[in-house]
Amino acid sequence: MSQRTSSNPEPDGHVESGLQLATRLVALVKSGRAYSVSHIAFTQQLENYLALLAPLLRDKGVVRFDAPDGDLHLNGERLPRRTQLQRHSELLVQEFDARAISGIEFAPGIALPELQSFMAMFVSSERWKGSDLITACQSAGIHTVRALPAVMPAVQAGAAAAALELPAVLGSSREAWAALYSGTQQLLSGDALDHGIELRHLKRLAQPVVDAALEGERIAAVLAHIAPGETRWAHAAHTALAALSIGVRLGLSRHDLADVMIAALLHDTGQGWGDNAPDASDAAPVPHTREGLRRMAWVTTLNRNSLDAMRTTLEHHDPGTPDAAGSSPALLSQLVGIADAYVTLLSRGTERRGARAAAHGASSARRGTTGDASGRASGRHADPAPDERLSPGGALAHIVGPMRSRWHPALSIALVRALGVHPPGQVVELDDGSVARTVVPSPDDLERPWIELLVDERGRAVPRAARQVTTIPDGRRIAHALPRDQWPTDDARNVA
Repeated sequence: MSQRTSSNPEPDGHVESGLQLATRLVALVKSGRAYSVSHIAFTQQLENYLALLAPLLRDKGVVRFDAPDGDLHLNGERLPRRTQLQRHSELLVQEFDARAISGIEFAPGIALPELQSFMAMFVSSERWKGSDLITACQSAGIHTVRALPAVMPAVQAGAAAAALELPAVLGSSREAWAALYSGTQQLLSGDALDHGIELRHLKRLAQPVVDAALEGERIAAVLAHIAPGETRWAHAAHTALAALSIGVRLGLSRHDLADVMIAALLHDTGQGWGDNAPDASDAAPVPHTREGLRRMAWVTTLNRNSLDAMRTTLEHHDPGTPDAAGSSPALLSQLVGIADAYVTLLSRGTERRGARAAAHGASSARRGTTGDASGRASGRHADPAPDERLSPGGALAHIVGPMRSRWHPALSIALVRALGVHPPGQVVELDDGSVARTVVPSPDDLERPWIELLVDERGRAVPRAARQVTTIPDGRRIAHALPRDQWPTDDARNVA
């Protein structure tokens, strides 16, 4: 939630107290580096700090220091500049940045033991940062003082857009998807990944989405919103959701489904990185699958999850048939590969996907040859020409038709069971002449998905504000799926 800010707060006693508290908080951090938190000198400083904090907590309810625009704020009000105190305000903001948090909030009831425990973690900036610090404090039972998570404005916008991708009728799935979408954006934007990653953080993002899928898979409605030229992180999030939907139909456990999502989120980390990025030289780019393996080894610690993710990064474009040595990609790599193929067909079309798949089918990084040399350096996939893009039904037909030999046969069957005969986003004509867009498959009948009516049986367009997500009415059925060039103009122009 955005906080109200003011560039000219009233210069009252609360503001002066806030300036003193900020200055003393910086002093506490410095002392905490020199003394143990249980040392008598440091304990005395903490007691004095609590005494200064108490009146402000009594009057304001909470005391929150943050820096949403780079300047220090107290409870949403920008603190005034004082020549003798400005340096301390700047140092406090730097301490927030060093720990990847947006600020600190104190609540009524705070006592010495809790403040001591918090400062012990806060001072250890090399060990506790960002979500690690927040989680550690919660696990330790620290509730009256807390670190505030850092939220990038772009990530907030991404989360809001992601939530809107799901109809309101789908309930809590919206929050789960928005959190995954914004978290993936934050991880895969720029060079954020190169600062290191703990896969358990990704699991925390993935688990609510896994749970939502296990409760009915209605979150698969997001796949109707795969867009041409989407960013790498949007492609990663959509691929992870498609892979999850397939995994659910394969009967994988909750734990294994989280592992599937992690591997899918990181499958294209080699795109535009290292020697894969194009430059002015004549040297052929290194396949992004190989660069992804190298990048994963660089940014993660080695354990079973990271090794599975590395193998998936390397193998997800390889054909599932054994090579001359009898070796074939792991089932996890094939699962992510078929999900990646479906998402790519929707966002990039058959011609480019076919060329890329052919390159990987003929030679792969794992088998020591060149593989994909596309070397895209931007954060977006190239926009396809309008006639290249497939409808969701066309993409599914391509996967289970000409491309089916690339994966284990069970994966194509699971993909159809996950998406239905008419996948999310497909425009269909019903037997009464009305036109609708499919929203999400029904687990009870793969030929009768939930739909959103676009044109009624009299040929009248249904306004967006009046559209509702419903099951197909009794007595009605889908007559046939419409190719993209026969979609209503507004829907053909927008995402799948």
